[in-house]
Amino acid sequence: MKKFAVSSVLLLTLVAFLSAVAAPIKVGITGIKAKSKDAKDVYKIGTVKKDAKIYIDRDYIILTVPKGFEGMQTIMTANDDKNQTDADFLTFSVDKDSVIYVAHDSRAEAEKGGKPPKWLADGFKKELVGGKPVAIKVTDTNMDTVNLWKKEVKAGKITLGGNAVAPSAGHGSNYFVIVMGKEATTAVDAQAKLSTTWAQIKSNQ
Repeated sequence: MKKFAVSSVLLLTLVAFLSAVAAPIKVGITGIKAKSKDAKDVYKIGTVKKDAKIYIDRDYIILTVPKGFEGMQTIMTANDDKNQTDADFLTFSVDKDSVIYVAHDSRAEAEKGGKPPKWLADGFKKELVGGKPVAIKVTDTNMDTVNLWKKEVKAGKITLGGNAVAPSAGHGSNYFVIVMGKEATTAVDAQAKLSTTWAQIKSNQ
């Protein structure tokens, strides 16, 4: 009976640990400003999930979400800003250390004969699994997918360049942004709880 109780506690602890590690860490995103083609455009916060919109000025939605990205926050951009070339096109602030993903038109990348902007290629790392880009499938059939580029940042102001900054080539749609808090804090907290519970279990045996 005692062994059953111990096993049950351990199982519940492991489930809690895995849930804590998997859940996206929410970030306070403020001060979003874009040098938009239309000065009236207001970029908005969204969520990575099936059927969620990715732009403020189009009805394109997400069809498939890569493993681990469900529930992350997005900054919905304007697709009409796809040809903006400002080095400081988009700025915003995050209230904690974060991971920023730029969801970039797959047509403007090497696999399809295009080129990403310099600020993206130099400042971000393209996410790959098995040598293939980690991508989100969308209803923009010409684009089909956006590839994800990653960068870890400290809390504070973030600046991203325009979608068409040189030597960008091949794009037909603007990027949008995905934001999540760094996983380290949650993983460490969950691991600490697991260690504490395990110690308690051992002491009760």
